[in-house]
Amino acid sequence: SAQLPTAARSMLTNTATNAVSATIPVGNNPLAFFYLAAAGDVEGSPVKQAEGRAAPYQLTFPNDSWYARKQASAMKDNPSADRWFVRPDKDAHVIVIAEQVPGKAMGIEAYTDAVIANMKSDVPDLVIDKREDWPAFPERGRLVHMHGKREQIAGVWFCATLTAYDRAFYLVGFAAAETMPSVEPELRSIFDSLRVPKAVLEALPPDLDPTPITAVRGAKIPYSLTAPAGWFQRKDDVVKTENASIDRWIVRPELDAHVIVVAEEVPEGVTLPIDKYS
Repeated sequence: SAQLPTAARSMLTNTATNAVSATIPVGNNPLAFFYLAAAGDVEGSPVKQAEGRAAPYQLTFPNDSWYARKQASAMKDNPSADRWFVRPDKDAHVIVIAEQVPGKAMGIEAYTDAVIANMKSDVPDLVIDKREDWPAFPERGRLVHMHGKREQIAGVWFCATLTAYDRAFYLVGFAAAETMPSVEPELRSIFDSLRVPKAVLEALPPDLDPTPITAVRGAKIPYSLTAPAGWFQRKDDVVKTENASIDRWIVRPELDAHVIVVAEEVPEGVTLPIDKYS
């Protein structure tokens, strides 16, 4: 039988996705910026736009209330954080984690499952309130709303996940339950401002023909299939190396979805009952 790629297996064994482990925030504090600045924790000026460090991406911020945490401070609290931003007066946070598993296609559902599983390992009573398509990236991205308690403080997490071939981006905004309603529109704005270069976003595994396939034609036996947008055909030499009985193999890479066709012939004059064949 064909050995299908399993995104879930690669997600759970080959990436460094970690639950956000910062202390749950505790609400409004108008003097918080001055304390953080004095401690050398944040940059001195509000952040307008931010670039990724470990991966190419950009974020835009909706007002002058957000500050970038200094990298040393962010890494100390969460070594996986590529960037960490804070709105001190609301004690609200946005963390960006950017990952890459070279040569491993990462499906969005499996990656989102892995993110949630890691979050639950850090917050055992975590409740998933909603999981939906991310309107900014409806095919490649997901939004997840969660709430729970950490260190006896009620918190709310608002997460966004995005996968592009062997890269994945995970944004999480969090605040105290009492504070989140006042900052969630800003978190959504920050998340939706994410820009990833087209070359990264549309990257394909090297085993796929780069042109999307709409009409699939049989190689061994005449037949045809029609594929909707977003499907690609695996290269014939790769398919034959993996399983010589496969005639065609098409893939929807961002969903790790596959259609395989095995086309066979029986000796002339032999009738093959469909039930026995099935």
